Amino acid sequence: MSASPNSTPATTAVGETPTFWEGLFNSVFSPEYNTVAQRIMNFSFYGLFVVLFILIFLTNYNPHVIALLTLAVGLWMSINWFMKELAKMPASSKQVQQMPDAEQSKKHL
Repeated sequence: MSASPNSTPATTAVGETPTFWEGLFNSVFSPEYNTVAQRIMNFSFYGLFVVLFILIFLTNYNPHVIALLTLAVGLWMSINWFMKELAKMPASSKQVQQMPDAEQSKKHL
């Protein structure tokens, strides 16, 4: 059972699913669409929505709090839309471009 270079990181054994924190750590360093970071972002937005919704009632429908809730919902919707559009991109456009070596860039000068 040898692992291929594209398999799970060395911290997990072959066949095991990575833990939540390992998935989050690995998603930070991958240039592709990932669900772990989006899930964390969605939960933080849900918490913000709850707090702002409670503040609307505590401040007797203050228009500033209503505006903040509207802006937060719009931001959440636009970020989710953008993440879904990233997921639709072909795999060839997701490849990271490599920087040329210093010697190669000196030759072009």
